Amino acid sequence: CYRNSIRGEHEGELGRVYQAGGDAMRRPAEVWPPCTFIWEEMISRDWRYSEWMVKTGFDWDTGNEVIMGSQPITVPIAVALATAFGTSVKLWLNLQRQWDKRGDVSP
Repeated sequence: CYRNSIRGEHEGELGRVYQAGGDAMRRPAEVWPPCTFIWEEMISRDWRYSEWMVKTGFDWDTGNEVIMGSQPITVPIAVALATAFGTSVKLWLNLQRQWDKRGDVSP
């Protein structure tokens, strides 16, 4: 998983308007893998990996795959993340959906 902070080096770039060929265009928003948001949430709560595992109820293999980004966010995983972080299931499913379709964006 990309552990770059979503508030780090790219801050301020999302949705910036720029001039190209005389027409104002909006830059497409940068898309981040869901695991980046998991890391950010863990850091903001000062959770250790072992605490996160207990709160989500993941076994070692599943937790490792989710947090490293090799396991896509499915409905059961989204439910566990939503419960652990106090967010919605829809949030995690939408993050995965956006990540999955990132290659579909035309210039």
